[in-house]
Formats: sequence, C-alpha cells, structure tokens
Amino acid sequence: MFCSWIIAPGRPVTLTFTSFQLDMGDHVVVHTCSEATCSQPRELVADLRMRLGEDEWQFFVASGYMKVTFTSDDIWVDRGFYAVWTPPLEAPEPCSGCRGCGRLTNNSGFLSDGNHQFYPGFSFCSWIIAPGRPVTLTFTSFSMPASDDENYVQVYSCSDATCASSTRLAVLGGRFENLRWRNEWQHTVETGYMKVTFTGWSSYSRYSGFTAVWNLSLDSEALPCRGCSQCRTSTNTSGSLSGSFGDYLSDNLGLCSWIIAPGSPLMLTFTSMRTTEEVGFVDLLTCSDATCVNSTTVAVLSGTLSGDEWQYSVTTGYMKVTFSAGYSSASSWFSAVWNLTSDAPLPCIGCSGCGRFTQDSGFLSDGPGSLRRSAFCSWIIAPGRPVTLTFTSFWIESGDYVRVYTCSEAACSHPRELAALGGQRLAGENWQHNVSLGYMKVTVAARSGGRQSLSGFSAIWNLTSDTPLLCIGCSGCGRFTGTSGALSDGPGPYEHRAFCSWIIVPGRPVTLTFTSFWTDGGDYVQVYSCIESTCASPKPMAVLSDTLRDNEWQHTIVTGYMKITFSSDFTGRRNGFSAVWNLSSEAPQPCAGCSGCGSFTDDSGFLSDGPDIYDRNAFCSWII
Repeated sequence: MFCSWIIAPGRPVTLTFTSFQLDMGDHVVVHTCSEATCSQPRELVADLRMRLGEDEWQFFVASGYMKVTFTSDDIWVDRGFYAVWTPPLEAPEPCSGCRGCGRLTNNSGFLSDGNHQFYPGFSFCSWIIAPGRPVTLTFTSFSMPASDDENYVQVYSCSDATCASSTRLAVLGGRFENLRWRNEWQHTVETGYMKVTFTGWSSYSRYSGFTAVWNLSLDSEALPCRGCSQCRTSTNTSGSLSGSFGDYLSDNLGLCSWIIAPGSPLMLTFTSMRTTEEVGFVDLLTCSDATCVNSTTVAVLSGTLSGDEWQYSVTTGYMKVTFSAGYSSASSWFSAVWNLTSDAPLPCIGCSGCGRFTQDSGFLSDGPGSLRRSAFCSWIIAPGRPVTLTFTSFWIESGDYVRVYTCSEAACSHPRELAALGGQRLAGENWQHNVSLGYMKVTVAARSGGRQSLSGFSAIWNLTSDTPLLCIGCSGCGRFTGTSGALSDGPGPYEHRAFCSWIIVPGRPVTLTFTSFWTDGGDYVQVYSCIESTCASPKPMAVLSDTLRDNEWQHTIVTGYMKITFSSDFTGRRNGFSAVWNLSSEAPQPCAGCSGCGSFTDDSGFLSDGPDIYDRNAFCSWII
C-alpha cells in the first residue's frame, strides 16, 4: 500500500497524530514543501515507524505546505494511524489511548489516563494546563510498572500557553511503596503554564494508570488528601491534625498534606505515631511562605518515634506536613498538635504530670508502674533561682535515657545538656544536679524495643538552699551544726550504687577522724571544704578509697564548714567506713583497730595496739 496527502493551507500548520500503531516494515513520512504542489519536497520532517516517540506526535510546519506519505509492505498489518492538521494555536494535544486531553485554562480541574481499570498499550497523551497564575498539580492515584522506561508521566514548566518552550520538572513511574518519591505527588509551576504527558507503550492488567487534580497554588484544595480528612492550609495559631491508613494491599496509596501557616514561630508536637518501617512516612518541611512552594525538609519519620523526634520547631512560621503510606499488611497512623512556640505544650508520651513548673519545690516521675516503651516526656522547672534536682529512684533499661538540661530563660528554647543518665541505675553524684540559673529541663526517652520494662524514675526539686542531702544506700545523712558527732555508711557491707552526703557546719575549725575504713577500689569517700553553711561550692580536699594511708585518717577544715560524700559502683563492696567529728581543739587521736589511744600528760604510762592479734588496716595514734 502507498498513500499520499498534501496539506497546503499556505499558513503555518500543525499535524497532530491521535493514534499510531504500524507493523515493523511499514512507515509514515512527513516532508515540508516550498509550494502547494509539493512537486519537490524540501525537507524530511519525520520517518515514523511502529510506534511514536514522545516528540513524534506533533509537527509544526512554518511554510504552510506539508506532504505526508504512508507505505506498507506485503507481510503483516496493524491498526494504522489517525492524524489531524490545524492552525498552530488550535492544535489539539495528542491523546492516543486516553480521554480528555487538551489545553485547559480553568483555575482547577481533573485529569487522568481516562481508563477505569488499566490503560491500553501504545498510549501517548498530553495536557497543557494554562490558568496564567501559579498552579499546582496533585496526583491522587498512581500505578505503573517500577523502573520501566516505557510507561511514565512527565511534568513540564512552560513559558506561555503554547508550551512551545518547556522545561521538564519530573519523570514519574513505578509503585510508590518502593520508590521514596513522596515529594513528587505534587508539582508547582510559578509561571502558570504547565504541560503533562503520559506515555504507556506496554499494557498491564494490574496497573491502573494515574489520576490528578490541578488548582491555583494558593487554594487549599491543592493539598492531597487521599485516605485522610480535613487536609488544608490553616493560619490558626493552634490546632490538631491526624491521619490513619488501614491495610493497603491495592494500588490505591495514601497521601495527605497540611500547611500550617500562622506566620509566627510555631511548634509541632506529636501525640502518637506508628507506621510500617520504610513504607509509611511523615515528612516535615519548613517553608518560606504560606504557599510552601519553597521548602526545606526538617525530618522524615517512619516507624515509631523516640527521643527528640516528638517535637519540632519552625522559626519561619510556615510548615508543611505530609503523611504517606504504601503497600503493607499493617495500619499506619499519627496525630499531632501545633501551637505558637511560646504556647507549645511539652511532649508527654507515655508519662503523666509533664508540664512547666515555677514553684520552688515539687515532684516528678514517669508515672506509676513500668516505664512505657517509646515514651518521650518533658518537664521544665523554672523557679528563677538556683535549683537542684534530686532523684529518689532510678531504674531504666540500657538504651533509655533521662536527660537534664540547664536553660538561660523560662521557655528553655535553647537548653544545654548537663547529664545523659542511662544504664539501669545511677551511681555517684548523678543522683543530684544543680542549676544555678534557676531554669532546668528534664526529659525521658525510651526505645520502642527492649527486653524489659523497668520501673522508671522519680525525683524532687528544691531551691538549692533548701535541697535535701542525698542518702541513697546509707543511713543518718544530714546537716549537722553540733561541735561533735559520728557518721558512717551504715551497718554491714554497704550497698551497690550508693551515694550519700553529710554537711558538718559548726562554724569553727573542725576535724574529721576516721575510726574504720575499707572500701572497694571503685568506691570513694570524698572530703570537701566549704566557705558557707550550704556548701554550694565545695572545694575537694581528699579522695579516699580502698584503705587509708597514715596521713589520711584525719582531716581538718579551718573554715568550720565541711562536706563528706560516699559513692559506690556496681562491682565489689566492703565493710565501709565510720568517723567522728570534733572541734579541732578537741579532736581525738586516730584509733582505728586499737584501744587506749589519746593524749597523755602523765610522767609515765603504758600503750599497745590492744589485746591479741591486731586488726587489718589499723591506724592508731598517741600523744605523750
């Protein structure tokens, strides 16, 4: 077969193919001509075979004279082709295998491949969206083969309504549960002119193609909301948002977006979240304005939250939240609230009694029972005067942490970490934390996994001047103003992870005399000198461990203010220590393991280490 057409309107003309499917040996040839008879075709425009490429569906001939020929061999036949010619400005968009293609100037509308079940092969379709104002395209469903160079959607930005000059923005294909292309569900073109093309050479019964809507970029309806409700742009200073997807086992994926735009610094606080790892995601973006056309990713969250993932601050005052889920046998959900940063609640996931406190003293804990998995909770303590946090119990799993921060102001907007406490139980001075500025933040974070749920923690806070002395694992701790007295870790071997304190403040030079001492190598008694009765700034004078040397049995503090602490680790333990204190003028001689020590002015007398075999670690003294 050989057929020929001459198209000669004498003015610029556009040839548009609307369908094309030839056998291997057959082809269509397009030439330009210099005059109406086309006796000598001037330029080969195209030699088209089998199926058309993306740029072969439409041809513009400026001379106004065109010749088209079709040649087929004698072997096989196929469906053939169909084409129309029009003036360039009236040229239709290619629409082979689709419905509703064309040039669309409305401010909003709907487009799709036009097939309710699956798209046919050899499809090529094109839409020009030209409202003339910034426009956003939002896909509401998308199902094509993954990693396929024959089936895809392309999005272009154009400079004018003809889209003769365009810039490709995206090439989209595949199933979105495997490809992390969630940000490609939505495309904005500031020029107001957009082109969308669909290429579907191969037909698959299990792929349903795509659907999409377009809106002016400032319209809240431009936000995708597949699988959720009330997706919108909100300018309120506070509110809530949530999403929940069931078991997605079909081609219909879930995608929802919200823009939060109060225009002032804001805080997003999650109240719950659980998605299937690497299938369900919550994306947080900070934006430069309410359109969120220009945005920067703050976080991509999946699975369960931990640590500081429960709260996010956006100083620009504009935030976009996107929730997406792919194919999974499990449900995905989240919920959150937003507030202006100055009014934001503290996260309290899995605890009770979180909040901001300005009182001089109080109590906090993770709550009754075991510390909950994936818990994240915060407290701000802001009396505005030097404050001390004292733990009264602590037992958390390794990998979970309680963190203590110091802050420069009551909002604690820029906290500085003082301690990260974990590893089941506390040791040493970790039981107590001082913040001289008067503003403190405390957080607890538990992992989502773990083999056990331990009892958590509890603590009290007081003004530093009123803070009780730590007495974990000892007895008789306290503040003493008397001129003499006794102290010890308590009867029998001391406990693991003990931490105990004593302050002795007679206000006159005082001497501490040990009467027994035996600790494990990792356990310590420390003696401090203070300049006032609170011992707020103690100066270390001695660090004592194991057994004492000759000059370590007695310690004199001339200021009259002394602090003693005892700490033990979780390894070995011994009998501990005991001591007495006296005014220095009345201090006894050391007499550890002996009897009859003292000061003597008699002209004659008797002394010894005592009856029978002397003790280990003895140290005794006599003055004659």
